[in-house]
Amino acid sequence: MPRPGLSPRTSPPPGVEGEDAARHPGAVVYTAPEEAADYVTQTRVDFLAVSIGTVHGRLRGTPQLDLDRLAAIDAAAGVPLVIHGGTGLSDAQFRALIERGVAKINYYTALADAAAEQIRANVAAYPDGGYTALLRDIQTPLRLEIERCMRLWGSAGRAEELLTHCRPWRPVEHLIVYNVAAEAVGNVPELMAEGRAVLGAIPGVRDVFTGTAVREEAAYRFCWNVRFCHPAVIASYRDHPAHRAFADGRFRPIAQNRISIDYLATGDAHGTPPPDSSA
Repeated sequence: MPRPGLSPRTSPPPGVEGEDAARHPGAVVYTAPEEAADYVTQTRVDFLAVSIGTVHGRLRGTPQLDLDRLAAIDAAAGVPLVIHGGTGLSDAQFRALIERGVAKINYYTALADAAAEQIRANVAAYPDGGYTALLRDIQTPLRLEIERCMRLWGSAGRAEELLTHCRPWRPVEHLIVYNVAAEAVGNVPELMAEGRAVLGAIPGVRDVFTGTAVREEAAYRFCWNVRFCHPAVIASYRDHPAHRAFADGRFRPIAQNRISIDYLATGDAHGTPPPDSSA
């Protein structure tokens, strides 16, 4: 659903995800450059998925890409672009997308088709075979197609270059222990389920654990453990509108007796310190 103040033209192409998307093609809805720029400004996203003529799944007919529109979006948005529905495009079309700012291409259906073709070959070769026989060598066609795409898209052999731009994870445990009034105890399971869904979707959150003390006489009966990938997430999580709305509107009104502490990981189960743990 489009953000407030943005026209539906920024929506992704209609249809459904996956292999049967060709049965629900709908009409392609194109992204407007000015609205793409507005969306990036409002949301501060790192990447932007745009609609310029591709669709999810198996496309009916020849893809007609609006490359001029893509170039205009690239100039206006100022962030790397994403294309959903890469299956069925030609090598030349892939190159044209990349030349116009596309940094990520979603490419599922072609890989699923390669796996299915291998399974059909296995059925013919091993008509009485079981599960293991039907999946024999299924990795090979997937590997070959992935390698072909990596070479075509220009990502092959660039792992070291990529890693120079990456910051290592420095896991943080955001731990909250709390109690609620007796009359609110019955609402806690619903609150936990809602929080796992809402907070778990915030960028930088790896996992949300909610728990109840094993012993009812424990000083604090309930807990949250929100796992961040890096200390920098502490501030962005605190200020994120989804967290603020949940914390102020749902959690804090009933969890008035609580303690919150952030812990930086110092080692794994074998005592190995995390990357960059000395920083």
